[in-house]
This record gives sequence, C-alpha cells and structure tokens, in this order.
Amino acid sequence: MKNNIILTVCVAVAMTFSLPSQAQRLIPKQRGIEVVGSVPLIKGEKFLATDNFGMGASLTRYLGRENYTFVMAEYEQQNMPYRSYNVKTQGCTFAGGLYAPCSF
Repeated sequence: MKNNIILTVCVAVAMTFSLPSQAQRLIPKQRGIEVVGSVPLIKGEKFLATDNFGMGASLTRYLGRENYTFVMAEYEQQNMPYRSYNVKTQGCTFAGGLYAPCSF
C-alpha cells in the first residue's frame, strides 16, 4: 500500500511539471547547476532499502548560438543479496562535453 501511494505521488508530481511552460532562454555566459538523487528499483527488494542510493551533480555553461558545455559526476551504490551474504556494488560516472546543434 505504501509503495502504491509513493508511486502515485511521483506520477502526480511528474505530470505537474510536464505541463506546457515558457522555454528557458539560452543567454550567453549563463550558468546552471543540476543536483539529482536516485533510488534503484530492484525486483523483489524493498523500495527504500538501506545502502541503495545514487546522487549526482552537473554544471552547465551556455556559450552562445545554442552551444553549451557541461561537466557531470554521478555516484551509485547498491547492496545486492547473493546466497547468504550481501555484495556491495559502487559506481562512478564522470562526463564532460560540448553541445553544438547541427543545422541542415
């Protein structure tokens, strides 16, 4: 029952933020930051199990003419059951790049 309520709230929040809105302008030298958190969904496991989480951060800088650069870092940790003990898995992702759209 608790999982159904949480899922319903998440879907309602997602629908609220997906409504039409005004586009953000890409102003040269504008900077942005994004912070994310996550919980892995594993079949047969408790929804909010201990030691199962993920987090990340991204920095963005708009250059001009729809171009921007970004740097991103993410970390994820899971506690996977195997036979009579748990295996802790960890992962890190680092990314960076330049986005330049093509016009045909």
